[in-house]
Amino acid sequence: MTTTKNNSLYGNLSGLGAYLLWGMLPIYWKQLGGASAPEILMHRIIWGFLFLVFIGFLTGGFAWLKTLKRQHLLRLSIQTLMLASNWLLYIWSVNNGYIVETSIGYFMNPLIYVVLGVVLLSEKINRLEIAAVLIACAGVIWITVMHGAFPWRAVLIATTFGFYGLFKKLSPMDSISGLTAETALLLPFALGWVLYLHISGNAAFCTGDMKINLFLLGAGAATTTPLILFSWAAKRITLIRLGFLQYIAPSLQFLAGVFIYGETVGFNRGLGIGMILLATIIYIFSQIHQNLRHNSLK
Repeated sequence: MTTTKNNSLYGNLSGLGAYLLWGMLPIYWKQLGGASAPEILMHRIIWGFLFLVFIGFLTGGFAWLKTLKRQHLLRLSIQTLMLASNWLLYIWSVNNGYIVETSIGYFMNPLIYVVLGVVLLSEKINRLEIAAVLIACAGVIWITVMHGAFPWRAVLIATTFGFYGLFKKLSPMDSISGLTAETALLLPFALGWVLYLHISGNAAFCTGDMKINLFLLGAGAATTTPLILFSWAAKRITLIRLGFLQYIAPSLQFLAGVFIYGETVGFNRGLGIGMILLATIIYIFSQIHQNLRHNSLK
């Protein structure tokens, strides 16, 4: 009982930490205005891999190499494909002027977790949680309808990261080992792209701006730290709870955009976001009520 309770506590704290960091990451990426989005992505992979290898040496986290089986490699390849596709879709959408649709995708992602948790993992959902899901769905639908077109980019962004979370939950590998293996699979592509940028003269790294160099070097830790926390959370709490915690990240990004960078938000989008925030509050109340009821029965 104590172990289960501790796992739930660590899972909640890890999930909270992951989404708080993800919510603040736009402030970090804003410092890299002189580098292209693909170059930033490749440096995230390269320095993220090196950061994870360093952690592995400190913790002795390479035993998984001896026990990796063919069926594990297939699952690892699929979840790596989901992660890489999500990153690529995000970068492409932002570079092609679909930032609003991208944000819709991250608001939709928790709903994907709820569906996957209930349908594939038979996770239970109470009446308050059902109400929260319906209100969140209404908020997402409202934003989508007001946007004026079917947001296929948003759907793909939400779906790829949703299945990535599912595979992380089912993976037999620990958090750091799994992320190390994922970035290792992506590393050859990242190195090849960075080499191409330097040969073609389009690289921002090591071309004079020390600030960009330092922030690109730190991109690995900035990328992998929330992913490590996310992986810990995915193994310790339900996908439904993990899904609702994710609303923290886009909410923080929304606040940063409005109050730090002066972006304007129309009434319709603001109303949709408000509905999603209300759903989050209902879900949090549901969890508090559930915990109080559980403690009273002891």
